[in-house]
Amino acid sequence: MDTKDKKIKISLFKLIKRTELLLFIFILPILLSGGRAVKGNYVVGGVESKISLYYDEEFYNFTTFKTILFDAVTEQGFKIYEQDIFSISRDTELKGGEYEVNIVKSLPVVISDEGEHIIGRTVYSKPEKILEQNNIKYWPEDKLSIELITDPINQGGVGQLVTIKRAPVYNVRVDGKIKEIHTWDNLVSNIVEKSETKLNPNDIVKPGLKEFVGDGSTITITRIEYAEATETKAVPFTTIYKGTTTLAFGATKVSQSGINGQKKLTYKITYKNGEEVSRILIASTITRAKQDAVVLRGAVTGKASYVSAGIYPSMSTAFRGYMGHYLLVTNLNNGKRVKVKVVDYGPKLGTGRIIDLGEDAFAAIGDPDSGVLHNVMVELL
Repeated sequence: MDTKDKKIKISLFKLIKRTELLLFIFILPILLSGGRAVKGNYVVGGVESKISLYYDEEFYNFTTFKTILFDAVTEQGFKIYEQDIFSISRDTELKGGEYEVNIVKSLPVVISDEGEHIIGRTVYSKPEKILEQNNIKYWPEDKLSIELITDPINQGGVGQLVTIKRAPVYNVRVDGKIKEIHTWDNLVSNIVEKSETKLNPNDIVKPGLKEFVGDGSTITITRIEYAEATETKAVPFTTIYKGTTTLAFGATKVSQSGINGQKKLTYKITYKNGEEVSRILIASTITRAKQDAVVLRGAVTGKASYVSAGIYPSMSTAFRGYMGHYLLVTNLNNGKRVKVKVVDYGPKLGTGRIIDLGEDAFAAIGDPDSGVLHNVMVELL
């Protein structure tokens, strides 16, 4: 073998070694991961699964190493929409073996919601199901219609056209809540009835039950309730003072002890939305009579004179030592009384005259023209 042949053999040997090395580098990760190479120069995990797919009236069979059904289908180039329906869950986990899948392909649809055009897809023909599939909320009172699009430019798309005519919406404010009512009836009484609100006889409804309202109006129901409540209260006794000459002037003696009485009060209470807004007394009944206290007060009797120019009031020397004190003077002939203050002792009075009264005090219990009141009683207050 000549030198040239040796060089060729050495080069081939080196090439084979390099090729083996490269193959080892590429195959090692596959051996370590336990996976298989599919459709291209990337490696995926999982085991081989066989898929029998019926889609858009065609049958397809393929194998995949994907672990999720949806990924396996899209890997084959199928365009899947959210509205497409799988016979088994699109999230089915593939664990090897065979899977039969039927996919109902959704078709384009245009939804016209009060003039707003929404492009969607659907597998259904009923408008209610189409709206549900496209996550568009509607109410039973809304009017739905469906038709085939014949003018794609003016109707905004192709396929079916679902038109929503929304029913007017009213708010019923009652019992601290707001009820949203959808109805084509705009009479207040019918709207309230539809809200399943039970009215009490005294409830106030604004606007009135016989009025008509427009879309978006709020109807307010104020709950009015009446109730009666009773409570018991004490009736305080009073102290009655009686003048008597049987006691020394200024002395007192309890003739009768006082006892509180009791009464029952009945109120009419008005509640507005559960809160009391007024309370009116409608009855008061004595359930136990009170007993007033009677206190005897020592007094003197005699005549009272009138001094027109005197200081009001002035006193005789009969009450020396009571300067600045208050006295109660009673005309025993007519029961009239006047409260006076000792401010002067005045001149010495004649027989039987115990007090000198100023002009105003005298006039309060007698006739100033008489000059003398013959029968008065004087008590120390």
